[in-house]
Amino acid sequence: MALIVPKIQKDMEKAIVSAMTNAFSDSKDADPDAYKKFASALAEGITKTIVSALQQDAEVIPGIATAGSPSAQSSVTPGKIF
Repeated sequence: MALIVPKIQKDMEKAIVSAMTNAFSDSKDADPDAYKKFASALAEGITKTIVSALQQDAEVIPGIATAGSPSAQSSVTPGKIF
């Protein structure tokens, strides 16, 4: 599955806004517009860092089941990130 940064970033942004709205729902100083700006900045930094780490630094644990002859060795099951 491809890691699509803009989609992950938007999903993360929604989750952060929702969490902040819930956490500060009883506050008289609640500022939903500020939450959106803050969530956008957080989501961008976090998403880019995580996706970069997964794409560049993660290793797949060996032993993934394969199909075909030993020379074909195409993976038929998802791997586990180490």
